[in-house]
Amino acid sequence: MIRRPPRSTPSNSSAASDVYKRQKYDGRSIVYVKGDALFEYIMDEVKERGCISISTCPLFLRQYKPFSWISSIRVYLEKLVLWDKMHVPSEWCINVRALFLRLLMLKYLFLIRRKLERASDSILVKVLFDKIVLPYMPLALEYITYNFYLLDKLKPCVVVIRNEYGMWERSLILASKKLGVLTMAIQHGIIHELHRGYMYDSDESPLFVDKLVVYGCKFKDMIAESSDELANRVVVVGSPRYDGTLLLSRKVPSHALRRMVLYKCGLKDVLDKEYRIILWTTQTHAFSLSTAKRYIEDVCLAVNDVNKEFNGKLLLLIKPHPGEKGTENLYMSIINSLNCNAKLLPKYSNVYELMIISDFLLTLNSTTALEFRVFGKDNVILYNPINDELASFYAKEGVGVEARNVKELKKVLLQLMLCEALVPTGRDENVVYYYFNSVGSEATNAIANLIVEACK
Repeated sequence: MIRRPPRSTPSNSSAASDVYKRQKYDGRSIVYVKGDALFEYIMDEVKERGCISISTCPLFLRQYKPFSWISSIRVYLEKLVLWDKMHVPSEWCINVRALFLRLLMLKYLFLIRRKLERASDSILVKVLFDKIVLPYMPLALEYITYNFYLLDKLKPCVVVIRNEYGMWERSLILASKKLGVLTMAIQHGIIHELHRGYMYDSDESPLFVDKLVVYGCKFKDMIAESSDELANRVVVVGSPRYDGTLLLSRKVPSHALRRMVLYKCGLKDVLDKEYRIILWTTQTHAFSLSTAKRYIEDVCLAVNDVNKEFNGKLLLLIKPHPGEKGTENLYMSIINSLNCNAKLLPKYSNVYELMIISDFLLTLNSTTALEFRVFGKDNVILYNPINDELASFYAKEGVGVEARNVKELKKVLLQLMLCEALVPTGRDENVVYYYFNSVGSEATNAIANLIVEACK
């Protein structure tokens, strides 16, 4: 975000906060990102249309968790060094009034807590107050204050957000509305009936963005079921996530692309081996430790059984979900104990590039099940031993084939290794187009045009 430029050059702001990583490949420095690539392409397109944009995120993302400060500051410094886009922290315009408001809020919250202690002997009330009210209310007020002063000083025409139901993002929406700044959110993941981020009540309209850009008609229909008011603000453009990867896949030969992606992931020992690759996009952060352990063991055992029949020609690439924390040792201990032909990838590896070079995809209910189909690949396995509703929904929609236990998983893998096409049990008529509007669309250009129109 920047100060409003001359009238001929409108401005916009993007809310982003992701990790950069730099590696060497063939003597060249390669810089890639997890989620900011979504904004990076859009910001480039916006710049070509005469707009100026800048990203922002909190320098101290969670005030009560010091370790998150280290991560936030590292991201900020990485952006300053590695990114060619303008970026400022939300705290850039902090002043005495903002700090005073925070102290005042804390003062009154502690007074309320004292009254609760006198009026109630309920331990539950005190725990809820200490764990929910006390940590989050001052922080929410602080976020709103930071963003208000930042937007007031920089005066952007439009604020573009992803993850629009996060606490910091909602504070940005409220601050924008107070100042009369247009807000636009870009879909960043799957939207479904069970998604709490889109279950709105009638009195939550102040949290609605002015425009919500979604990938396909399916998602617009789901939002309409939740809120008629929000549905009227939805624009279907396709997904901008894949424009850059699809362009890369057209420019670089498949063999060279495979070598480059594997090299970037640190897999130098498999560059010249003729493996068939199954990419596993994990979600074990949603499981208990015992369930996660059993799930990982199931996958490794199935891969082992298949490799016994195909002389080790199947390679399992494990791409941990970004939300997983401290699971690396669990994966590695199981891989080593079962002697599985598997490689644990860096958490922030480019999952879209990995999908391009993979033959099969394994997941529970990740958006990657749909995204794999965007790249023209049909071999999606939904391993669902826990009877997950969303995974079963995917199967009914014809997104992939569901396996309920190790035996079924092994059977599906054997079928794929024999080059037999998977036949989903659900409907499969234009399922990708229904979810993503059009495959290989120029969604980035469409979103850039929406931003420029908003600026005008």
